[in-house]
Amino acid sequence: MKKTYILLAAVITTILATANNANAQYNTFSKGDFLVQGVIGIPTAKSGDCHVPPFGVSAEYGILDFGYAGSLGVGASFEYSKYDFNWAIFEVIAGYHYFFNPKIEAHAKVGGGYYKCEWLGGFSRSIFVGASYFFNDHVAVTVEAGASMVTSLRAGIIINL
Repeated sequence: MKKTYILLAAVITTILATANNANAQYNTFSKGDFLVQGVIGIPTAKSGDCHVPPFGVSAEYGILDFGYAGSLGVGASFEYSKYDFNWAIFEVIAGYHYFFNPKIEAHAKVGGGYYKCEWLGGFSRSIFVGASYFFNDHVAVTVEAGASMVTSLRAGIIINL
């Protein structure tokens, strides 16, 4: 848990230090935009034998635009994986997005919700930081590192509708 707080502090410090960056004048994701993301992750070693790698989908809607300082979105996500047993995770997410230029974006996401694992269920939580490269205003590739119940490293595709 201590590593999570250190990671979050580093992300916040980076965001604040670069908030006035003159190159950050272009937000591909801003208020009113809708992002859909599909990811596949590397299985966590502590979860047993992996039969289906972790994969997930999420949707995020832009609710606040901070101009040079980025944007904020909220949404929902679903993750699934099959280790020795099935994992299904449903979460509400919030994400902060900062664009260094029209092509490169850094983001931090937190989530909380419900997990179901064969005979067990309960509260889930996740935190990720990542970067995306936008080929154009609507399509990007992304990589994220952090922690969820099924993966700590994932990569995927983003579509900005």
